[in-house]
Amino acid sequence: MLKRYFFSGVITIITLFLLSACFPHVHDSNVSCDITIDKEYIIKWDVFPKAVGDVKIYISDNPETFNTRHPVAVVDAADGVAFLPTPDPLKRHYFLLDFNGCFSRIVAARASFVQSAYDFRDLGGYSGVNNKKTKWGMIYRTGTLDTLSEVDKQRIINIAPKTIIEYRDREECAYSPTELDVENVVYMPYTNFNVDSIINKVYSGDFSRDEARIVMNEYYFSMIDGRAKQTYINLFNILTDERNYPIILSSPYGKGFNDMASLFILASLGVSNDEIYEDYTWANKYFCKTRIIQKISHLPTDVREAVASIMHNNHRDMSNVVNTMLNCYESIDKYLIDSLELTLDKRREIHRLLLVDEGQL
Repeated sequence: MLKRYFFSGVITIITLFLLSACFPHVHDSNVSCDITIDKEYIIKWDVFPKAVGDVKIYISDNPETFNTRHPVAVVDAADGVAFLPTPDPLKRHYFLLDFNGCFSRIVAARASFVQSAYDFRDLGGYSGVNNKKTKWGMIYRTGTLDTLSEVDKQRIINIAPKTIIEYRDREECAYSPTELDVENVVYMPYTNFNVDSIINKVYSGDFSRDEARIVMNEYYFSMIDGRAKQTYINLFNILTDERNYPIILSSPYGKGFNDMASLFILASLGVSNDEIYEDYTWANKYFCKTRIIQKISHLPTDVREAVASIMHNNHRDMSNVVNTMLNCYESIDKYLIDSLELTLDKRREIHRLLLVDEGQL
């Protein structure tokens, strides 16, 4: 009897020791990454309850493959931050964080990788269905690719995109796909909205901030009806083919088509409205309106402010679109099914291609 209690006590002590070496009762974790102008990565994490132990950090230029024998850094979890120089400024890097062997997270800098194209960023790292995350390095969104520097052309070549989806006609694009080593470019110009009429109002000096908000709402509303639907039906057909990845979505200033495409893609993956709005307003962190304002510097102040408000991604514009879909279709999901022909089979395939379970090592 005494021997049985002795062994039972030993097992209990060993179990408690093993559990204490791990991160006990992890309810939530938030991991982020950014990159400075000097190309230094800043990785931050916040684990609840408070983390105890080491965080081993591994680096790769492929988010699906990490050499876990050689960490680039081992940091005390309580620090909550690590600073890492980039080994190659021409390559995009991903990081695997091993929290004391208990759970892992994959993270990357969402933006600032390509600097000569406006708002080039990755749609990875958002929370989708079944506690999965959207995969890094699969879908990028950007402004036009006409102004790429030679360095940024090489950076894009290094991420090896297979497909570019262009919001414009072929004749409007000043770059050559061969410069980016991309064979598959799909041109899907959007013509539901009369942009020229707005431009004319701006240059005639007859454009106010109130009218700007109305214009933006009409612009986005036009994208969920009429011929615009076929554009997004085609988009989902492209997303279901594994051979098309990685994909770059390109539109002027990264707005309009990209905003709605990101909304539909993220919603189809089960990403919450809050994170969809976060993706929409992310552009404001990097948008430089100086060049646009310079072009209209001769116009009245209220007109310049109205133009600036259009270029600024306002949370309310996207929430108005979402609310319209909810009122007309009961849910975004129902809109995706009824209007964009997103069948269950298509959705399953997109989930397989674009979601990853990164929780346990």
